[in-house]
Amino acid sequence: MDEYDRRMLSEIDKTAERVMLEIEHFEFKKGLKEIMRLSSLGNRYLNSKKPWSNVESAPSTLYVASQIVYAISILLIPYLPFTAIEIRGMLNLPEDLNSVRWDSLKDGLKPGHRISKPKPLFRKVRDEDIAPEIDKLEKLRIKYEAETGPSRAH
Repeated sequence: MDEYDRRMLSEIDKTAERVMLEIEHFEFKKGLKEIMRLSSLGNRYLNSKKPWSNVESAPSTLYVASQIVYAISILLIPYLPFTAIEIRGMLNLPEDLNSVRWDSLKDGLKPGHRISKPKPLFRKVRDEDIAPEIDKLEKLRIKYEAETGPSRAH
């Protein structure tokens, strides 16, 4: 394990502490941003370590990446429980969220833990999917303004 690997593992602990603090202070949006930041750091980590081409460091890289995903599967529970269940299913972990304790973040995944084939958690939203919805909103706005007069937002 190199310094970057250790730094990323440390980032998991720091993020968990920050998320817990934000939740305790009812700053839920800030807590979720911390989780998303960890996710982005994990993506950058994987892209920079390139385990698909760097065979020598691939085991430690995949270990660290799996620990990040494991942490996210716990940190997301108060925010997106169904997404947390999906992630835990892909990690071959119990999906019963009542059995998951916040302090299990320390446990992590054990080396050699088998995971399932990952699949996308969210459907990609394409421009052509959004256009009809924007049209519907515009028609509703026009209808509303015809009934009530022009809005001051325009």
